[in-house]
Amino acid sequence: MKRRRYITPGIPMPREVDGRTLPARRFRELVKAYAAEIGGELSVVDRELVRTAAAIGVRSEVLQAKIIAGEAISGDEAIRLASESRRILESIRSRSPKNKPDAPTELDRYLKDKYGPAESEAEDEPEAAS
Repeated sequence: MKRRRYITPGIPMPREVDGRTLPARRFRELVKAYAAEIGGELSVVDRELVRTAAAIGVRSEVLQAKIIAGEAISGDEAIRLASESRRILESIRSRSPKNKPDAPTELDRYLKDKYGPAESEAEDEPEAAS
């Protein structure tokens, strides 16, 4: 019997994974959510970033369930997963188009050329040394 290959928005599941398990389904849900956050066609780097974030997210959720059930877990592993998850999710968030500044319009360039930078831009620029 040939196993069905489970694919999530251009990001295939590892071959060894049975895509019918609860963790595999959760992995696919997280991949879809993170890929949607980045939007558009994902580069190879973005795909790996999304897969890593989803895998860490699934593992972190398993540890959280164990904590709630009163089981003993490795505090070091929980801290490490939380830290890596935060770092990777910040990277995904920074790649989101809604977090990128808008490109200056033709009018913005014209006004800057004619009248100089806006007050907020002028405050950010270092003053020339005398």
